[in-house]
Amino acid sequence: MGLDNVRRSYGVPAYRGAKVTYRGKQGRITSADESARLRLRMDDGWGSRHVVHPKDEGLIYLEPFTLQDAWKLGFPRTEVAHAPGEE
Repeated sequence: MGLDNVRRSYGVPAYRGAKVTYRGKQGRITSADESARLRLRMDDGWGSRHVVHPKDEGLIYLEPFTLQDAWKLGFPRTEVAHAPGEE
């Protein structure tokens, strides 16, 4: 199951490269496996990897900071609300 299916099935902002916090540690989503679990690579200096359920209570999805970041992560332009002053 790809990330697109994970987003639709679980209603989560799971995009390749998206920043997350898992059990207090920062990391990024790298992919999803065939069981709809997310693969994470942690920013801990060791490159630790985790495989987690998209709704795991220890997983926090961090929002993109700009519209450009959102588009780079794959959010369709029509689904991203414009922040005041941005077009």
